[in-house]
Amino acid sequence: MLKCIDEIPERCGKWRTKQLSFHDKPGEHFTVYHRDPVKAIKALWGDPAFAEHLVYKPGKLFRGAEQTENNRIYSEMWTTGFWNAVQHAIPFGGTVCPVIIASDKTNLTRFSGNKSAYPVYLTIGNLPKALRRKPSARAWGIEMVGGDSNVRKVYPLLCTYVADYPEQCLITCTKYGTCPKCQRKANDLGLASAGDSRTVLWTLGIMKEAHDTSVANQKATLGQDSNSMRKSKSRAHTLAMKHNVAGGIEPFWKDFPLTDIHDCITPDILHQCYQGVFKHLLKWVQEIRFQVLLPTCGVRHFKKGIADFSQVTGTEHKHIAHILLASLTGKVDQRGIVACKALLNFIHLAQYPSHDEDTLGYMDLELNVWHKNKAYFVEQQTTKDQINIPKFHSLLHYVNSIKWLGTTDNYNTEAFERFHIDMAKEAWDATNKRDHFPQMTQWLSRQEKISVHRKMILL
Repeated sequence: MLKCIDEIPERCGKWRTKQLSFHDKPGEHFTVYHRDPVKAIKALWGDPAFAEHLVYKPGKLFRGAEQTENNRIYSEMWTTGFWNAVQHAIPFGGTVCPVIIASDKTNLTRFSGNKSAYPVYLTIGNLPKALRRKPSARAWGIEMVGGDSNVRKVYPLLCTYVADYPEQCLITCTKYGTCPKCQRKANDLGLASAGDSRTVLWTLGIMKEAHDTSVANQKATLGQDSNSMRKSKSRAHTLAMKHNVAGGIEPFWKDFPLTDIHDCITPDILHQCYQGVFKHLLKWVQEIRFQVLLPTCGVRHFKKGIADFSQVTGTEHKHIAHILLASLTGKVDQRGIVACKALLNFIHLAQYPSHDEDTLGYMDLELNVWHKNKAYFVEQQTTKDQINIPKFHSLLHYVNSIKWLGTTDNYNTEAFERFHIDMAKEAWDATNKRDHFPQMTQWLSRQEKISVHRKMILL
């Protein structure tokens, strides 16, 4: 049976391998298993099961008869500023294909062992967000056959890169501890407003200036050997870091058309809100009395409190958020309660499946209330700094990101982490645990072929 399955043509192209090494450790090699992303996009585009769901053009939704910007509704990606803007930048008759990429490290082994993987997932914004969450120069246009058998000139554009904070810094060439979307310095992240926006031109300009200065210094010392080249790259990196840019490398997005990698960085409800902002908030009010609260229908009861939790998951943070304010009554000053309430309201509002100017205004309002009252936690010495924390600062960019790329359920990492189970952990379980990556890719190909065959039978 497996031989018959293997004879079925690959839907998304064959898996390929590439060996990578880096100048700082030339003797160390890394193997990357990958597929052609264009073939993957073509496979999604041409899937008959998606034909009636694909959206081919942008639009604007309004909450009343008056079609003004103040009446705009933001939800699916086709309702956003990004798609409406780039549609005018491609040739007439072309179709935009917003590409969404997500990456995150995951552990393959359970309880013991240190085997891990770095899966990279790809989907397209033409599919409705409900389907995407299910685990299943002008010459860059590509003719693609859709599931409806029509041929369209499609322009794949990277619009969203979903990642947690460390990867956001790596992807955008941003100094760790600063913001990947604006130019705020590490010591200014606690301010109540965002800084000047980072742009591709600004970032590449800093990197080029650092590189040119480093090369000029190298020529002055007449060094041309490999050791001098490594020192030159190191100097370029050091010079760029003075501007909070990680230089010394050539980013993969350098020549991507109509793409600003800093705009691609999106809000992250799971890592930024629940496992970031809310985690810090819990630490600051850790004297609260969860265990004495009475059990309530629909709300988890922490009868032993939360002090004994070795690791709190995102789901548990959500359950704790339901009862946090009740636990603070009589234990925390009113300013602390107001600050906590503002953050909880913001996190709740950020998860709305659609937004208009009113709800986005509520988010700004709650954020302002937080900034006016956050000094309480510094005064109580529950935090040693002035809350110059990147994940708190990231909340300032939520409203603009929702207007530009749609509501947070379009790109929440929680949806992609579900893929770790179906695409990585189950693939690992199917191997003999030796030389596992080739076995995992083969298992994924076979599962995909079986799924496609099953869908074709049902159509």
